[in-house]
Amino acid sequence: MRFAVRRTLLSSSSPYIAFGIVFLAGAGIFAAGTLMLRSAERGPSLGITWTRAVIGDDKVLDAAARVEIVERLGLIGQTWCADALEEALGEERDARVRKAVERALRAVRENATASYGNT
Repeated sequence: MRFAVRRTLLSSSSPYIAFGIVFLAGAGIFAAGTLMLRSAERGPSLGITWTRAVIGDDKVLDAAARVEIVERLGLIGQTWCADALEEALGEERDARVRKAVERALRAVRENATASYGNT
């Protein structure tokens, strides 16, 4: 007489359980990578929007690029530059960029005062 071997749930489906664990681990890694990528795309901006008005783009610029834009605005010295610099001063948190904004804003205001005195 043959007796059937009693199979337990784990003995018959162990490859499926292993596959499920690997699948869940992969899905977790994919989700973590997606979140890291999205946060990296938003990351350095820190809510800085003043550059959009100057360069016309939503690119996230690093501090060195923002300092360069500020210096160029100081050289141009027109009224709209002062407006952009004042907005930058309100938004910037980076100390180097804030110092550059303060210098450029001072230069633009001095230029405007000197121009006004010459007319």
